[in-house]
Amino acid sequence: MQINLNEINRLIVIGNGFDLQCGLKSQYKDFFNDIFKIEDIKKKQSLDQMKKI
Repeated sequence: MQINLNEINRLIVIGNGFDLQCGLKSQYKDFFNDIFKIEDIKKKQSLDQMKKI
């Protein structure tokens, strides 16, 4: 099953601390850091495509 990231529009947050206790990077700051990394990658890909023209 393939998920189109452009169609995701909900974020469900359930927390009891178990994820953090297990060492998972699931805090808000981790989520936003990942989002910004994705945006940076998209910008770099776009710039690379423009350089090829």
